[in-house]
Amino acid sequence: GMGPNTDAMGALITVRAAGATQLQVVRSGTSYLSQDDMRAHFGLGTATQADSVEVRWPDGTLTKLETVKADQTVSITQK
Repeated sequence: GMGPNTDAMGALITVRAAGATQLQVVRSGTSYLSQDDMRAHFGLGTATQADSVEVRWPDGTLTKLETVKADQTVSITQK
């Protein structure tokens, strides 16, 4: 994310693959006295790619990637 929210807290990530849609919100503080991994993980099943990955940033802007291969870590930076 940009500005003071460099961890993109509150960003909504939407992944579409093989006719299914998955959503996750970037968040922190998910457990008492511990911290979960803040990276979003999406399972695509037998699909070899996501048709699209969209990030709706907290300020309302949108970043969209198309045809994203499976089995990799993708880093998306707000511009």
